[in-house]
Amino acid sequence: MNRLEGNVALITGGSRGIGAAVALRLAEEGADLVLTYENNAERAGEVVEQIKARGRRALAVQADSAVPEALTAAVDEAAATFGRLDILVNNAGVFLVGPLEDLGSAEIDRTLAVNVRAPLAASQAVTHASSCGPHGTESTCGPYSQGSTASALVRATTEDRPRTRSASAGAALRSDVGHRMDGKCQRGDSSAARSA
Repeated sequence: MNRLEGNVALITGGSRGIGAAVALRLAEEGADLVLTYENNAERAGEVVEQIKARGRRALAVQADSAVPEALTAAVDEAAATFGRLDILVNNAGVFLVGPLEDLGSAEIDRTLAVNVRAPLAASQAVTHASSCGPHGTESTCGPYSQGSTASALVRATTEDRPRTRSASAGAALRSDVGHRMDGKCQRGDSSAARSA
């Protein structure tokens, strides 16, 4: 039995580069996969077919990581499709290229949205979906979601709380993103989390 057999992973930006490589490795380890992509459905479909060729289930979901609602919808679709969500790989990222004096506020805002806010928004959405199900319904989703960077999958929990790690924007984000509520959907106002 593969060590990730029965687990479902969601990888943001999983249609190419490091994200696609991580997806294929997780599939080899036995996980089923959900990939988000921004524009290239054909490329995402190719990765899905490669995952299926490894005997795993896979789904590609269009989602712009700069839009928290899109990430939440992708998480909900993943949980609804596979009935659980165990692993989150915050891989999507954008990079500023060009002379500093030519960079405008729109480029900087997008970089911050994708590289800083998106990992937090995705982690919050996964934690909520794992404990409460899509859109706040009770469910039997996977017990916890695990956060990760693209470079190394980290599956560490302490005291039944998932951890998320991200190297986005050159800074380490490490925080508890939720905790088990003994099967009850207990949470505060999620509007702040979804607009983060």
